[in-house]
Amino acid sequence: MAGISRRDFFKKAGADAAVVGILAVTADKLYANPLGLPIGSQTYPHRQMIVDGKFPDLLKTLKDLGVERIELCSALGYKEFASLSDAKQTKKIIGDHGLKCESAHFSMAELRNTQDKSIEWAKEIGISQMITATLGMPPNQAPLARCTRCSGRPRLSVPGSRARIGALTGSQRLRVSVLVDLDP
Repeated sequence: MAGISRRDFFKKAGADAAVVGILAVTADKLYANPLGLPIGSQTYPHRQMIVDGKFPDLLKTLKDLGVERIELCSALGYKEFASLSDAKQTKKIIGDHGLKCESAHFSMAELRNTQDKSIEWAKEIGISQMITATLGMPPNQAPLARCTRCSGRPRLSVPGSRARIGALTGSQRLRVSVLVDLDP
């Protein structure tokens, strides 16, 4: 490693400090999203707050941290999110906190058995991306095998809708996503 004299060190450190000071004074607001993309957060890690009836408190905390989008879990397929089953009220609470929800996780059993209700709930909130954590196949199968061998594939049947249906598969968490036109 090349040596540096004390004089050169202080000269460089002083110049760097000056630049940081100028940037701090001239910058009105520093953004955590330099690409202009909204910052989002899943709500699943905070599900206990939802169970405890503190959904508005959770949203306030996330908004204060700079989050603009949230990802829910379905109120129909995840018992911890059952208190959010009134989609109109849920959408209002989210909007009142200046947030948007464009995606949510759904259980595969839910999509097989009560898909129409799940899609209607999602549409009412404004969700356009429905994700399932598994396709219901054994975890040791490759993602392609999962896609080709998945039995009981959900039917998509909500007229006038478009949704992104996807799955997170296997330990590598590969996201499989397909844009589906739900209008027959």
